[in-house]
This record gives sequence, structure tokens and C-alpha cells, in this order.
Amino acid sequence: MLKRDEKSKRILTAAISDQGAFRTKNQDRVLCRTAMIGGYEVALACVCDGIGSFPNSEISSEMMVQGIELWFQDMASQYATDFTKKGFLNDLEHTIQTLNEQIFLYREQQHEEIGCTLSLILSIDGQYHVMHAGDSRIFCFRDHLEQLTRDEVVVRNVDGRIRSLLANYVGKNRELWMNRLSDEIREGDLWIVGTDGLHKHIQEEDLNLLKKASTEQKLSLACEKLVQKLRERGERDNISCAVLFYPKKHHKFLLKGK
Repeated sequence: MLKRDEKSKRILTAAISDQGAFRTKNQDRVLCRTAMIGGYEVALACVCDGIGSFPNSEISSEMMVQGIELWFQDMASQYATDFTKKGFLNDLEHTIQTLNEQIFLYREQQHEEIGCTLSLILSIDGQYHVMHAGDSRIFCFRDHLEQLTRDEVVVRNVDGRIRSLLANYVGKNRELWMNRLSDEIREGDLWIVGTDGLHKHIQEEDLNLLKKASTEQKLSLACEKLVQKLRERGERDNISCAVLFYPKKHHKFLLKGK
């Protein structure tokens, strides 16, 4: 088994959430965390985007992201000595389902429409795992930009206008249906988890800024520059993203051993 010094950090992370100049509030919430769990560095990144047609949907975004963050903090101690990847993933899914039910019950009891998207990626033991609902997106940038998630929308004629409406989101039903994906980590992988304010105007060349980062400070600055580029292209929505980057020289530390 290949382990590493807990004081060193092999995964570069960054997160940003920008209200923008045209919105009265930010309904996005973003989370990006790493921790040593069971002898491995585990990374988690997620975004939640409150549904704009529901005026107070930042409530659901906050409930979901805050709940996942508390869960992640607890897992570092709970799985310190008795770690299994299957148990860890099942625990995460159970937490998401519980949070979704709480948001659903809030809607029912408060008679207030709220809801949000959820796009989450978890990296652990040489693999990544995606859990997704809604139209935020997760991209992987290797030789080219690849969208890993599918937008869960339907097209409807609303008062004579063709509109895209969310077919699935957190809080819509008591049980949340999620798209899932798992695959192997490759050296140099860069993942971007972003709300629609990010992906409507993003270009593949923008991500070279992120791939050049050699420290978390530089990665954070690159995210700020990325947001500025999107604003200059006319984006009016909230923009949020979380980034996980595995520089090639550190890839060997992500695997259990050979």
C-alpha cells in the first residue's frame, strides 16, 4: 500500500463563487475540500445552483452544501481506522438523500418553492465518482474538454416561448434520482465543477490557465481570471466553480500501490 505524509498535499484545489453585477443575490453555493481518510488523500468538489424562478432557492443550495461539508468533516475521524470505499460512497449517498428529503419537507411545510442543482465529484483511491442532478456540469480536461454530466432539462412551449426547464433537481421529490459515473484517475487530470453561469461561455483555451498552476494560490488566481473572462463575454448570471487538479508529477501518490 502506497501512502503519503499527511502534512504534504498532492491535490491542488480551488473554488470561487461570484454574484456578478446584474444579480441581486447569489443563489450558488460551492464546496471544495480535501482530507486524509483511511491513509489516502480524498478530494470532494461540488456546486449547487438555486433555481432562479424560485426566489429563495439559495436556501436549498446552502442546506445541501453545508450538510455535505459537515459530513466530510466527520468522515475523516469516523473512517480513520476502518475504511472501505464502498462504505464511504454509500455513506455519502445516504447523506445526500437525507439532505434532499429535508429540503423537500421544507417546501411542504413552509409552502415555499425552493430547489437547486447538485453536481459533485469525489476522488478516492485512484478513482473518481460523480453524483449529479440538474443542469450544472462537471468537465474533465485532459487532451480536450469533455463534459461528464448530462443536462437534465426538457423543452416546453411556455406562453408561446420555447423554454428549457429542469426535469430533475434537489428538493423536487422526496427521493432524489441522481446520475452516477465512476472511472480511473489519469495523471494530469483537471476537473471543473461549475454552474450554468460558468459553462455557457467557457472555452477550452481558458482551461490552460488552470493547468499551468503549480500551487493552490496560483490555481485560485487562475479561477479569478477565468470568471473575469466570462464576465467580459457577457455572462450575467452567478458564476461558481470548484476545481480539482492532479499535476503529473504527483500522480503516483493517488494510487494504492503496484
